[in-house]
Amino acid sequence: MIRRTTLSLTLCVLLPACATQQARGPALPFHIAVAPVNIAPSSVAPPLDDGSSVDIALAFDEAEVSRMLVDGLRSSFVRVTPLTPAEGAGDDAWLDEASAARADLIVDVTLRYHPALSSSLNDRFWLNLPLFALGGPFSWFVADRSYHFQAEFDAGVFDVTTAAHPRVRVLEDDSSVLRLDRPLEEASLNFLDRADGVGSYFLSLIVPAGFLSRSSEDASTELQSVISQELSAALARSLKERGQDLTRSLVDFYPVGVHVVSDDAGRALAGEFVLDLGNADELGSLRYRFENGEFMTAEWGEVSLEAPTNRTKGRKLYPFRIPLDGAGDSRTVQIEVEQLLANAASRRTFTYSTTQAGDLDR
Repeated sequence: MIRRTTLSLTLCVLLPACATQQARGPALPFHIAVAPVNIAPSSVAPPLDDGSSVDIALAFDEAEVSRMLVDGLRSSFVRVTPLTPAEGAGDDAWLDEASAARADLIVDVTLRYHPALSSSLNDRFWLNLPLFALGGPFSWFVADRSYHFQAEFDAGVFDVTTAAHPRVRVLEDDSSVLRLDRPLEEASLNFLDRADGVGSYFLSLIVPAGFLSRSSEDASTELQSVISQELSAALARSLKERGQDLTRSLVDFYPVGVHVVSDDAGRALAGEFVLDLGNADELGSLRYRFENGEFMTAEWGEVSLEAPTNRTKGRKLYPFRIPLDGAGDSRTVQIEVEQLLANAASRRTFTYSTTQAGDLDR
C-alpha cells in the first residue's frame, strides 16, 4: 500500500480534481459506531464482462476491511468509533458497546463478493506506450491494467437510542434509519502494485508493463486493499449525500443552522430544531452532555409557529443555545431531543463538534 499511497498523494498535489473524491461540506452531526464488517463470499460464479481469467482470487480480511471502513467514514461524520465485541457476539453486545461509547448510530456492513477475477488492458495502456518508449520506469506509475469482479457493500444504519430500548434490543426495521448498497465491478492497478520480483522490473524495460505480472501475489494483495478502500469511500460519500435521510428518519424533527458562536455571553452551540406538525405537536426535553459527562438539561428558546402550506401541516421552530464554556477538553457535545406523541415519546441524539465554527448540519 505504501507505493500506491505515495503515488496518490503526489498526484493529488498536482491535480486539484482529487478534492472531489470525498463528499464536500461539513461532517454529519452524528457519532457513528462501526460494527466489524461481515465477509460473505458467494459460491455462485458471476458473469464477468471483460478480460480473461487470472490465476488469483479475491479474499478479504475482516479486520483490514473494517479498519478501512472506519477510516473512510471519518470524513463524513463528526465522530467514528469501531466496535470490538467478542467473537460471535450478537446485536445485544453491539448495542451495549455502542451505548457505552455514546454513539448516535450504528452502521452494520456486509461485504458480498465472488472470488472469481478477470483482467484486461484498459485505455490508459495505450496512453502509457509513449512513456514506455521514453523508458520503462516512466510507465510503472500508470494504472494500465483493469481487474473485473463482483463485490458490494450492503449497509444498514440504525439508531442506537431506538435499538437499545428494552422492547427492541435488535438491529431491525423499528430502529432502521437507512439501508443502501454500493457495488463495485472494476479496479485498476499499476505495475508497481503488481510486480513481485526483480525479474519483472528488468523485463519491463523491453516489454510494456501492462502485459506483465497480471496474476502475481502482490497484485492479489493490492487488489483487495484497493477494493476495500474504494467501497469504503463510496459508502462514506453515499451516506453523506443522504444526510437528510439520516437526520430526519424515525422522528418528525430535524436540526437547522447549528453552529458554534462566541459572543458576550460566551461560547455556545446554537441553532434550532424544526418540528413538522402532524404526527406530533410538541417537542419535549432538550438535554446535552460532553464526552464522559452526564446529561444536563437545556431550555428551548422562544418557540415560533409557521402556518400550514399546500405541502405541510405547519411547523414549529425550537431555537436553542447550549453553553460550551464548560466543555473542557471535550471535542464533541451530544444533544438529545424528545418528541411528544399522544401516548408515548421518542428521542434521537445528535453529536456536534465543540470547536468547529460554521454551519454544521445539512
